[in-house]
Amino acid sequence: MTNIFTDTQRQDPAAPTGLTPRAAEQGGPDSGGGGAGLDFWLNLGVQLGDYLEQVKHDRFEQDRLPPSSEPIFTAGIVNDNGDPLILDLGTASQGRIWQVRRMIAGAPDVTQSVNGSAYWFRQGAAPTDYNITNCVNIFSDLPRGDTVGSQELYIPAAEHLFCVIVGGDIGQQYIASAFVEDWDFAVFTHSGH
Repeated sequence: MTNIFTDTQRQDPAAPTGLTPRAAEQGGPDSGGGGAGLDFWLNLGVQLGDYLEQVKHDRFEQDRLPPSSEPIFTAGIVNDNGDPLILDLGTASQGRIWQVRRMIAGAPDVTQSVNGSAYWFRQGAAPTDYNITNCVNIFSDLPRGDTVGSQELYIPAAEHLFCVIVGGDIGQQYIASAFVEDWDFAVFTHSGH
């Protein structure tokens, strides 16, 4: 029996003993020993590349699924000063983009005519100067609706869709509504296929 504390099989007890895996002791594949050869690694690389390409293709196909269709709306009441009423219809979730397909504004009852005009804006913050650059539609009489063609009006996650009622009746409730297609943003930025 050997005693690790008293046996002196090592040349220098302060020097570490090197540990080598059995495959390294036996040599590489070209020496008849164990281990993975160059062919193995090349084949593995090709297989991983094929797998990643298939995952990318599958994800692209899933992104091409029809978008969800969502009606959005908001309401507000013109204050006692008759100030413009700013209605924020929101924005797309992070990683998504809205394609607006319909907009409508007016009183809660679509058959009720009300005073005022509706100005539609696409921008990051609530409109304060009502500049024409960010204006995407104007309804000079209410109620009024309008359809939007494909690829005409997008709302990315960084911007909101606003409807501003100007000249509305004091105390009157106004509603702004839109119908949007909610898309995965990757559909619009995908460079493959």
